[in-house]
Amino acid sequence: MQCECYSRVKNLIEGKIREQMPEGSRGLEFDLPSIRIGFTDKGLATMPVVDIKGEYQAPKKAGGFRKVKIDTYIASTYCPFCGVKCKSDEPAAAEKTASATSA
Repeated sequence: MQCECYSRVKNLIEGKIREQMPEGSRGLEFDLPSIRIGFTDKGLATMPVVDIKGEYQAPKKAGGFRKVKIDTYIASTYCPFCGVKCKSDEPAAAEKTASATSA
């Protein structure tokens, strides 16, 4: 991402949760929407992703119902916190990074 919102927001949320935790608590773990890497014509792009999981009951033709799982996501092309566009890394920059890590 082109901004620091993910880290900033995660730290703010962690601080608020820790304020409410009783003294002696430990092992705080929580999830925010994922940040994923996508391949584009212009290079790699990181974008915030909200995973959507669930299920519903669909009718069967012969009667009764069957369970259908939902497992999808919504990917954003803009930061949901500050509105900065999630840009692709420039191919030249990606090549420099790749060559630096292989050396």
